[in-house]
Amino acid sequence: MTHDWFIIHNGKESGPYGPQQLKQMAATGKLQPDDKVRRADMKAARKASSIKGLFPTGEPAPTKSSPPVTATAPPPATQKKGVPSKKTIIIASVVSGACLFLCCGGFIIIGLKMTDTARKDLAEADGLWSKGDKVGAVSKYRDLLGTRSGFLKEDDRARVYGRVIDSDAENGNTDSAKKLIAEAIERKVKPAVSHPEAVKLVTAEEARARGEVLTAEFYPYKKGAVQRSMATVYIGEGQMQSSREYTHEGDGMIVERFLEHFIMPGHKQLPLGNPKKHFYREKDGFIEIGEQGEFIKETTWSPVIKLGALAGDEWERETTPGVITERYKVVKFNPEAVSFKGGSKETIMVAFIEMRMTASLDGGKKMEMGQDIQLGRGIGLVQRRAWRIEQGQRKDNWTENFIPSKEAEAGKRETEKVEASDSPTTFKVSKGAFSGSLELRVLVSDEITVSDPTLDSGTLNFKLHWKKSIGRPRDPWHYSAYDKDGVKIDGGAVGIPDSMELGQKVKARIVLRSENVKEITRIDIHQ
Repeated sequence: MTHDWFIIHNGKESGPYGPQQLKQMAATGKLQPDDKVRRADMKAARKASSIKGLFPTGEPAPTKSSPPVTATAPPPATQKKGVPSKKTIIIASVVSGACLFLCCGGFIIIGLKMTDTARKDLAEADGLWSKGDKVGAVSKYRDLLGTRSGFLKEDDRARVYGRVIDSDAENGNTDSAKKLIAEAIERKVKPAVSHPEAVKLVTAEEARARGEVLTAEFYPYKKGAVQRSMATVYIGEGQMQSSREYTHEGDGMIVERFLEHFIMPGHKQLPLGNPKKHFYREKDGFIEIGEQGEFIKETTWSPVIKLGALAGDEWERETTPGVITERYKVVKFNPEAVSFKGGSKETIMVAFIEMRMTASLDGGKKMEMGQDIQLGRGIGLVQRRAWRIEQGQRKDNWTENFIPSKEAEAGKRETEKVEASDSPTTFKVSKGAFSGSLELRVLVSDEITVSDPTLDSGTLNFKLHWKKSIGRPRDPWHYSAYDKDGVKIDGGAVGIPDSMELGQKVKARIVLRSENVKEITRIDIHQ
């Protein structure tokens, strides 16, 4: 038996198994003589009993349901009824130990042998590397990746992944490098990379796995959604404050209304200003917010979000050609405690964006001002702070703090998701080591189907069937995780491959924060 074997039991085929594995299964009763087996080069399966050398001749194979029968002497006359004798206990212990060894010992031996083989292959690869044959070494390192990496020590896994990823990055094989990085992250390995391009790729993929990437979810637009704010304008030693309300009217229009307008100190009321119209659109990879001036009706669009941007990324645009240039930079992502209407707080991933605006004035003079913008994932604006540069110093113009309504917005988002899906696909997924199970709901079933979900060490893996177009979508799917009370405690992007063909089933994943897994009872996949 020099080929891989497959077992057909109750109409289902499993495998492949090596010859030694097959013998081990026959010895322990997991493979019965009447079970069908098929070698990889056979067209038809045959009874296992017909395979020479698989079962000992003249001895029946042990069965799964019947333990070995041990003859014992009748108990002495003085022994209490129902109490086993000392001899019976000893025999039973020996038999149980033998069965345990037969079941587990073989797997331990196989595991030790595979570990030994993997370490020998690693030593050969390291030898080639030290001699300067990096091409040959990387080829052997690559063979050690995937499932075989599990037989290596933690430091060795990080080094092997790192050297292969470095090689791919150096040779321009970016797609291969990204796949290996994603595989390493899924296996909880931090690749020990050194090539500058590889370092960038690892940093970017790790950020994506944590959900630290700008998406439309950081500035959502939902018809009928309402958000209130409190703005403070700094005027000398005094302040002008106003309470405002922003309503998403539909068709990308956002109407800003003044609810209260007064001067501090003294709380002297001022006339309310007229409603202002703002506009929202997604175009050419950006989320843009449009403004109309009081006298000029032409809309000026500001590219507030660059979709897919990571911390440190920058972009700019001349919003008024030859006059005003806006430069944006993602400063950082950070979980922040956000206050909701009613006083409750929730930890939300917040993107910190700096916008610098330079205006060209007459006589070649320039004026610099800008805004520090905070955007919360799933809720949009958290805070805006406008400033100017005056005599070389930065001075505040105004600040605006937004107050999301947790109950209203959560209800509206949930209603819209279910309406978009009509009948969401639902799975029950075991939490494994965390005990219990959670409910997985797919709320974009008109675009994708999901199958085979499993949860392993905080990573939810499943198969994704993409039905809409060809090529990598721009992170159109996200997840929200809730506890037993329906409170959102986790969320982020769904990890998908760099590219996929129409109709193809590919592997996808959700990397959960391990500290939250015990509390999660439901996960929704949504847009």
